[in-house]
Amino acid sequence: MELSQHQRTELHLSLTQEMLTSIGILELSGSDLLDFLVAESQSNPALDPDEALIQADRAKEALALSRIAPLLSDPTDPAFPQDEVSEGDPLLFIPSPTSLCAYLTAQLGEMPLAPQVLQSALWIVNQLDERGYFHPEDQEAAPPHYSHWTEARFAVQSLDPPGIGARDLTECLILQLRAKGHEDPILEALLREDLDALAKGAFGPLERKYGSRDFEADLLLLRSLTPKPAVGYSDGSIPQTLLPDLTFASKGDAVQVTLNHQFIPRLKVSGRYLSMLQQLEPQEQPLYQQYLRRISGILEAIEKRNETLLRIGECIAAHQREYLLSKIADPLPLTMNEVADELRMNPSTVSRAVKDKYVRLDQRIVALRFFFPLGVATAQGDKTNRSAVLKRLESLILSETKPYSDAKLAHLLSLQGVQVSRRTVTKYRELLGFPRAGVRIPPTP
Repeated sequence: MELSQHQRTELHLSLTQEMLTSIGILELSGSDLLDFLVAESQSNPALDPDEALIQADRAKEALALSRIAPLLSDPTDPAFPQDEVSEGDPLLFIPSPTSLCAYLTAQLGEMPLAPQVLQSALWIVNQLDERGYFHPEDQEAAPPHYSHWTEARFAVQSLDPPGIGARDLTECLILQLRAKGHEDPILEALLREDLDALAKGAFGPLERKYGSRDFEADLLLLRSLTPKPAVGYSDGSIPQTLLPDLTFASKGDAVQVTLNHQFIPRLKVSGRYLSMLQQLEPQEQPLYQQYLRRISGILEAIEKRNETLLRIGECIAAHQREYLLSKIADPLPLTMNEVADELRMNPSTVSRAVKDKYVRLDQRIVALRFFFPLGVATAQGDKTNRSAVLKRLESLILSETKPYSDAKLAHLLSLQGVQVSRRTVTKYRELLGFPRAGVRIPPTP
């Protein structure tokens, strides 16, 4: 064996601490940024911790006042502006997505559900047990005017994480299998009737009942699932309020995009720290100046975060102008890659900036990712909004005299210029709350 030495040139990207701080701050939601700045003020001796806490409290108080404005006995009080909130919107000011309830509620807010279905779906979400299961008997405690329970349950069971809203373990596992693309009628029948035998490895009786099959592979697949889809989420016992980072407001034929600076406390350097720094010997000052440099880096990262958010918000507003001006019912198909190309940003930057960010839109607060709906290909080569496809599918089902199969529905949609697979139709049908053709009853003429 011969040893030799070679020289070669390689390029490596080394992330500095400042770059890591900037990336981390870009990903923070409004409430998380608030908590970050308060924590920083308590760990950085160069910051005034009292001032940071005071400003944080003021931001929370300002948001709390806007929440309770419609509930006041004297709504004419000028201290509480009347155009800030809508009393009837159940999705306004929901808890932080750290809780499962808030995460599910945010997803429901992006679905094209009828108000009655949404109302019942929100009830189901709030009744889930610690595993993420819904007990049908809890439905009896709902107000009598609640309805559309089947559609609401299907809507909840279509949410992430897969398996949520199941009524028992078997249904939970089947929902997860379908979410993974494993639509196996035999395996589903096995789970409903012989789950215990499969779990115990009693493959002999199962083979006599179901025929030759790789039951070990089935068991391995089941072990990749979770019987408790709610595990890992906060119980929401200490809810946080969503802080919208942006506001979209229609002004005539234009859409104005603004940053909500009032919810971000300003960093203030401690006067006592500066006084102490001036009294130090020159050789001692570098050690203590690092805390000032840390503040400078955070301020620069926040400024860059706000600038990035504003640019992305303006780009979204330009693409979704027709929707924001209420000229169309649903946002147009848009991808983060398209925004990144237009703004000459890295797609990962857009993804980080959109993550856990919210927008005040008229009387609602919606996730920024709401404006990136999935597109479905049409015969003309362009894309249509998924919500539009859902509405077409719903119209087809409601107008049928004899229940169509999912394959037939996919064919009928293709005749309308929308190319979707049978599997996609199945997913959308369940999302709308319609059962399969074999048990679906056509509407009475």
